[in-house]
Amino acid sequence: MGSLIDRLLGRTKKEPPPPPIPQLASIAVADPSTLPPGATAVVGATVNLTAAVSADTTVEAASTNPAALTVENVTVPVGQSSAPLLVNVLEGGASVQVSVTLGGQILQATIVTG
Repeated sequence: MGSLIDRLLGRTKKEPPPPPIPQLASIAVADPSTLPPGATAVVGATVNLTAAVSADTTVEAASTNPAALTVENVTVPVGQSSAPLLVNVLEGGASVQVSVTLGGQILQATIVTG
């Protein structure tokens, strides 16, 4: 009966708004001393989002100089808002621009190798 009265009085139950869609927030690069030549699958940076994701989310990654530094796509696990960007260091003393992309949004950062 209460729901009929609520409808007659124009009171409706509002659904909560959907959670915000996470966006790229920042890239925190690693210290060059942790990126020596020959290092493989080491954390070159951390990709941070504006909110936790509701499902595993892939962030695409690219290096402007794959002869010096290669990067792997990042998977942000469900419930998290950040994940490591793994890199392979092929050349020491390099300064390499990397970009990450999520839903059309792009962030760039420079990773310096040791």
